[in-house]
Amino acid sequence: MRMNKMAKHAMVPLAASAVLFCTAGTGAASALAEPAAKAPTTSRTAQKVTGTTDKLAKELAAALGTPGVDGKLRKAVEGEKGATDLLALAGKTRGLEKFDRQAANGNADVLRAKGLRSNAGSLIEVRLGDESMRAQVRGGTPLLVAGEADDDARTINAYDAEGRVHKLDARTTPDRPVLVVGIDGERSMNAGLEQFRSALAQQGVDANVPTDVVERSTRSSNTKTNGGYDATLMEDVRLKEDREPWHKGGAEIYALVAGVNPQGQPQVDTVQMPYLDYDNTTYKPKQILVNWSHFKFNAVDIVMMEEDTQANYAELAKAVANGLLTVINQSQYVPLVEAIIKAIPQGWFSDDHDYVDSWYTIQKSAWDPFTGAAGNGTIGLGPWHVDEL
Repeated sequence: MRMNKMAKHAMVPLAASAVLFCTAGTGAASALAEPAAKAPTTSRTAQKVTGTTDKLAKELAAALGTPGVDGKLRKAVEGEKGATDLLALAGKTRGLEKFDRQAANGNADVLRAKGLRSNAGSLIEVRLGDESMRAQVRGGTPLLVAGEADDDARTINAYDAEGRVHKLDARTTPDRPVLVVGIDGERSMNAGLEQFRSALAQQGVDANVPTDVVERSTRSSNTKTNGGYDATLMEDVRLKEDREPWHKGGAEIYALVAGVNPQGQPQVDTVQMPYLDYDNTTYKPKQILVNWSHFKFNAVDIVMMEEDTQANYAELAKAVANGLLTVINQSQYVPLVEAIIKAIPQGWFSDDHDYVDSWYTIQKSAWDPFTGAAGNGTIGLGPWHVDEL
C-alpha cells in the first residue's frame, strides 16, 4: 500500500431515504430509492480482518524485545515504499519463528474472510505510520498499531514491547514513531478483482479488463477504420479532498464499467487506477476506460469504488451479478448504476468497499469533463481508436 494517503470520499449516506443521481451529459436526474433507514454495520469480513491485524500488531510489538528484531524491523521499512511483506520478514528474521507461524495463520484467515483463493499469496504488510516518521523510526523503538481499524474510531490502540496499550488519536498523526500492521491494498485489490471477475463469470456476467495500452491508437474521428476497436480514454481524473485517518495507508481506486455485451448479457469491466495517490489533485493517466467492442449499446455506466481491504469479493460479485441480471434489458440501454449500488449490502459502505462516485450514460462520442452523480469526482474523456498490431 502506498504511503501517500488519499481520503475516503464523501457522499450522501445511503441510509437516507433517497440519493440523487445526475445523468451524465443530459442534466437530468433520477432518485435512487432506498429501503427504510438502517444504521450501517461492520461486516463479518471487516471484523475478522480488523481482529487479525490487531492481534498481529500486538504480537509483533511483544517480539520487539527479542534481540535483533527491533533493528531488523526498522531497517525493513526504510526503503522508498516504507513497507515490507510481513510474512517474508518473519520468515527470514531470527527471533520471529513463533510470530512467523502466527502471521501465516493470520494471512490465511484474511484470505478466507475476503473470499480469496488460498494461493493468492501474502496480503499482510508492516509499514510506516506516516512518511514523517521515517527519521523517528531509525532513532527509536516504534509502537505497533493495526491499520484496519474503523474510519469512525476516534482513538486506536498502539502496543509497545512491554505489552502496554497506548491510545492514539485516530485523526492526528502522532509525533512518535509508529508502524502499522495492515493489508497491502494493491495486492489485495489485484487478487480480489481477479476473483471478482471469475465469480461474476460463474454467475452469467461477462467480466473483462479493458486494455490500458494506447500505443498505435489515434483519436477517433467518427470514421470507420479496418481492425482494432473504438475506446474511450480517461484523459484526466480528480477526486475531492476529504479527511481520513493517518493509519489507513494509501487508497486503492477501481471502476466498474457496466453495460450490455453484444450477446445481450450483462458486462462489467474492471479498471484499476493505481496512480490515484492523492485527493484534490488532477491526474492525466490517458487510460482506456471503455473498450466499446465489449458493449452492444452506445452507452455505459461507471461506478468508482475504493477497496478498503475489508470486504469479501465473492460476496461483492454475487450481489452485483444478482442486481444486474434483475434489471438488464437486451433490447435497449438501461442505467445500471442503481442496480450495482442497491445490490451492495449497506454495511459495506461503512468501512469496506467504499462508493466514490458514479457516472450515467457515458457514450462513445463523450468529450467533455463529467462530474459524478455524488459530486466527488470529475473525469475528462476522449474518444480513441486502438489499431490492430
